[in-house]
Amino acid sequence: MLKERSVGAIIFYIKGTTPLFLLLRYPASEEITTIDGAPVDEYWEFVKGHVESTIDTDEIDTLTREIREETGITNIEIHQPFREEINYHFMRSHGVVYKEVVFYLVEVKSQDVKLSDEHISHDWLPYGKAHVLTPFEKSKEVLKKANEFIEGRLVK
Repeated sequence: MLKERSVGAIIFYIKGTTPLFLLLRYPASEEITTIDGAPVDEYWEFVKGHVESTIDTDEIDTLTREIREETGITNIEIHQPFREEINYHFMRSHGVVYKEVVFYLVEVKSQDVKLSDEHISHDWLPYGKAHVLTPFEKSKEVLKKANEFIEGRLVK
């Protein structure tokens, strides 16, 4: 079984006292072709990408590179100690892949996004709407924990 590791970001912007979460709309890929058994042409998800061992020295390098490449955002604040890891399996043409993804919580001060060509569109959404659009249960759980972290520590 092949193993992959990625790093992702739950990116948010505070508008007034409401956190808005950035979701990217992805086209279906070799990794994601169905959700809950139904075929999909596209889906909403957070920024994430593979650890590139030849250029990334650690997870934070991967995180900042992926955010920059996928959204054009460079001015970020990483809210540690928030760090959530999920894992899942998916099928590729050459077999089953085991994937681990580490998510960090990232605040931005601007909603300006310059999408890469690997995405269809993006949206900034309050927690409830972001939770509904996020199709994967493990991603929903990370979003829930991120929202609880923000409400408990950042928004008063």
